[in-house]
Amino acid sequence: MDFKFDFKDPDLMNELKAMGWSDDEENMDIDPELAEMEKEIEKEDNYDPSMHQGKQLTAEEIENMKFDEDDLDDPNLLAELEEAEDRSEDPVLKMTNRCEELKQQIEVAKQTAIKYKQSGNKDKALEYIKAMKSLQVELESSENMLNVHQIAQRKKEKGNKAGNSKPKEPAFLPDSFDFTTIVSMSVLEYEKERALARKKKDIVDTIDMQIDIITNNINFGILTQEAYIESIESKIKEYDEIVKKGQDNGAYEKHLELMRKELEEANNMEEEEEEEEQQEEEEVKAPPPKSSTVNIPNPLQSSPAPVAPPPKPIEPQAPQVQADIHERLMQNIKYKSVYESFEEGKEAFNYLKGTGKSELCEKLMNKLEIWQKIVKQYERGNEVKSEIKPLCPTDITGVTEEERRKQFRTLIEFSTSQAAKCKEQALAALKSKDKELAAQYKREMLVNENKSKLLEEGMKNPWQPPPEIAVRSFVKSVPQTNDDLEPGVLEIAYGKATGLSDKENYLITYSLVAGETLAGATDKFTKVCERGFNHTFTLKLESRNFASLFKKHIIFEVFEYHMIRSNKSQGNCNIKLEPLAKQCVFKTSIQLSRKGPSIEVTFRIHKSLSVPEMKQVVEKIEYVEDLCAPFKSIDGIMLSKTSAKTNVVEERKEEKKQEANFDDVAEDEYDNPNVIRNLLSFEVLEYEIERLKSVIIDLRSNGKNADNIMNFQRELMKNKSIIEAQVGNGMISPEQYKQVLENQVAHDMKLAEFYKAKGKKEHFGVVANRIKIMKKELEELNNS
Repeated sequence: MDFKFDFKDPDLMNELKAMGWSDDEENMDIDPELAEMEKEIEKEDNYDPSMHQGKQLTAEEIENMKFDEDDLDDPNLLAELEEAEDRSEDPVLKMTNRCEELKQQIEVAKQTAIKYKQSGNKDKALEYIKAMKSLQVELESSENMLNVHQIAQRKKEKGNKAGNSKPKEPAFLPDSFDFTTIVSMSVLEYEKERALARKKKDIVDTIDMQIDIITNNINFGILTQEAYIESIESKIKEYDEIVKKGQDNGAYEKHLELMRKELEEANNMEEEEEEEEQQEEEEVKAPPPKSSTVNIPNPLQSSPAPVAPPPKPIEPQAPQVQADIHERLMQNIKYKSVYESFEEGKEAFNYLKGTGKSELCEKLMNKLEIWQKIVKQYERGNEVKSEIKPLCPTDITGVTEEERRKQFRTLIEFSTSQAAKCKEQALAALKSKDKELAAQYKREMLVNENKSKLLEEGMKNPWQPPPEIAVRSFVKSVPQTNDDLEPGVLEIAYGKATGLSDKENYLITYSLVAGETLAGATDKFTKVCERGFNHTFTLKLESRNFASLFKKHIIFEVFEYHMIRSNKSQGNCNIKLEPLAKQCVFKTSIQLSRKGPSIEVTFRIHKSLSVPEMKQVVEKIEYVEDLCAPFKSIDGIMLSKTSAKTNVVEERKEEKKQEANFDDVAEDEYDNPNVIRNLLSFEVLEYEIERLKSVIIDLRSNGKNADNIMNFQRELMKNKSIIEAQVGNGMISPEQYKQVLENQVAHDMKLAEFYKAKGKKEHFGVVANRIKIMKKELEELNNS
């Protein structure tokens, strides 16, 4: 605080005189306040007048007093600071500290005022007395606030003691802990959440892998429910031993709690399942209810007799009774219309599902639900007045009739233009004497012409969905050419050089006899081993001489260049141009001696001179997909109960029923011998992964899409790593793994018999090879 007084102020002087102040120095000793203060201070035991000697401090300096490092180097002060470190925001602590500071400042101001009074400095003495009084007022206010905060803090502490204390957080497992040894899903999920909170990505990845392994084990039937529970029980025993030995920091106790809770839930589920099974058995053994006559009202009557709705659902009737009820209801025109629409809608749903129109399936499902509710209402004897909307072509095609015809016209124009384009390409191929390519384009032309006719017929049927435009690729052979060179031009390019000295300069001469002698030389080159010659030039020949160029030869000679004396020959080389008969690029080297210097040289022409050099090119062609079978004919008659794909499945189901020995063969195994669930052997997976590598390479080399094969290969690699981790970690014992292989061998034996009976030799060979691999693996496991 900074206090300034103006002693020339008359009001201030009157106030000072009223307090007993006098301008006479002798009267200073009779100041009652200072005299009384001096007596009180002298009575204190610890008062030492020497402490006030030295530099005189002002009131402002006292208030803004600071400490240096030596003053802060106090053990007691450091201890107090450490204790108050976590209480910096405590209002009670703040007010307590402030009261102590004010008391110290009042004491200093009191002692300083007495010192100035003894020295006869009345101005300074009065200044410190005023400062002391101001500090006393602030101290009184701070003590009152301190009392208020202390009361509030005591109430808060009482409330905290009355409430429940927060449970202590379990300790974390060390990062070196092997999380793959955890066998409980609940424990894995718990540790994953804690690892995510701590941002331990490596631990999260390890736990995710372990969760996938356990999940796949259960899904593939490798790990049964009983085995899973046994693994948890054994892990509980292991953790109990750790806790008893005192080696637990609290983490294992949480694991034990979660695993015991999971076991308790599993036992409760088993008890509930047993109770449900027992209840079903009792219901089956119970005598059937007495049959009661059901009066079905006839909606065709003008005034039907009122029938009260049954309070409970109708009990299931015998098949004959249900048939009689249905025949009676079919006499009602509205019921018949709804029932037929409902049955037709179910067939339409199967049709759309077979053609892969999932969006239309969802829309049709809403109609089916409405029809089903109306049918149920009629069966319960209730009359329905809601409007019935039968199935229409828009439900099958997904577009209006006008839009459908517009799409068909666009597809017809596209097919016609594609046919004309293929015809032009076929004629061009015939001109270039490429009969194979011409035949390929001719086939494409005929396919597009036939497709146009089918599209015209399909456009007439409102139940015919329009197909899509797709893209397919095929590989064709085309001549290899260098389009940057004109016919009749030979390009010669020198490249790297070896065996020559970088200290000397060199030049190359050439001589070609082709009707006329063509000769020339290069400029001088320096540091040829480091930089190479890097020189390219062309020779223009007459057409009759150029056609027989592959029968000629060219002579090169290398000279060491000298400015004054004659150039020194390093040797010459005669190169035959015979390879240019079958290829348009010929690379070789100018070999000056058997093991001497050599220079790379490349010959290029527009195209090969005798036999065309061919290269494989992938060409993409847009085409219209085949029309699927319409749901109804033009007359509105349903052609089939299901789509073409559904019919194939139904036929296969019938074939399967006729073969009593093939009940275990699933539908997806009819045309696919390598269903992924059948690939459970480690050795089989390795074999398939290597086989698919070569398939992918062949597809890519031919310019074909191999994405589906690559996705299947990734799935196999994932399953292989899972099996390897399970066996390595002991999650699957060797006996369990052998049992899995034996079961798969038994299934594949039946699958092989099925393929053999159906005459599918390729599928039979795939399964037979898989059986052979698994039997060999089983033999090795038995011998180990």
